[in-house]
Amino acid sequence: MLQNVIVDQHNWLRIKNERELSRMVESGALVSLPATQALAISPALPMNRRYVLPHVEVFLRELSQDFYTVFGAPLVVDSAVRPVTVQRRLRRVNRSAAPINGETASSHEAGCTIDIARHRLSRTQMHWLEFRLAYYQYARRIVLVEEERNCFHIMATEVEWNYQG
Repeated sequence: MLQNVIVDQHNWLRIKNERELSRMVESGALVSLPATQALAISPALPMNRRYVLPHVEVFLRELSQDFYTVFGAPLVVDSAVRPVTVQRRLRRVNRSAAPINGETASSHEAGCTIDIARHRLSRTQMHWLEFRLAYYQYARRIVLVEEERNCFHIMATEVEWNYQG
């Protein structure tokens, strides 16, 4: 519910379908995930869903570079923006996917949320990431982090970022 409140407070558009998604990419409202040596994108993530709001891209650059500096390995993004139509299909096969009804929906639909894969992380990397994300949440740079079975589900907020990457 908190994710829905935040999306509504920021007046972020919930992307209904592929056409709306394309329009937002073309207008620059959504930007590409920053594929760098510090941040990998899962090959399973479709090309047309490798986009986020600009403040999420900045957050990912900072987090992934810090992780890479410590561990010499990239973080992997498993999921980013997805339209309502995709969320409905996903809900049929993934219990972790947010249901779609009058009260709830996924914040992925607004492009403000990403999932970072957990399966490739060592115990040390997992603990580092947990503590770093707790810090970001305390500093109000992210709204929430949910540790799901396969990923960290992270919703970033719009704040002033000073990253000079």
